[in-house]
Amino acid sequence: MLPDNKTLDNFQLSTNLLIDLYKDSLVILDFPQNSTPMLNEKKSELLGGFQSNILLLVSVEGVPFLHDEDLQLLTKMLGACKLSLADVGILNLAQAHEKNWKSIIESYKAQKLIVFGEIHISDIPSIPKNHCSEFENLPWIHTLSLDELNRNPEEKKVLWNALKQLFNLNA
Repeated sequence: MLPDNKTLDNFQLSTNLLIDLYKDSLVILDFPQNSTPMLNEKKSELLGGFQSNILLLVSVEGVPFLHDEDLQLLTKMLGACKLSLADVGILNLAQAHEKNWKSIIESYKAQKLIVFGEIHISDIPSIPKNHCSEFENLPWIHTLSLDELNRNPEEKKVLWNALKQLFNLNA
């Protein structure tokens, strides 16, 4: 039994002992912030790490981002392009606050863009499906929705050619 003044409630470790115990901690609290607070706020609307500034626009009702089967297809497509979810940011316009093409592009500072399916935002340029195009120095592709691509293997093949061009893939 502990004396009255020696309870675990008042137990304290010295600073040096704490540093020694947690020197290999997985949490880094003092990392530099590379992006502006506004962009950090915008990134919270995205699924994915957005590390390569590749923005994927979808419009899917009833889910925060994508249905599971659509996410599986997207993950396979990204893998074929030597990318992962860490490289991209998925913005579901059905859930997003911003509905203006130019504002979205400027807010996220995307370097590449893929639009999946019909999206209802103002001032979106018109280009043929599965064609790599450029808008104000932003390379982008407009293709079918992931659901439609899942059901249409021929369209996936056509999209693959555009993706090879967008991501400079030789295979």
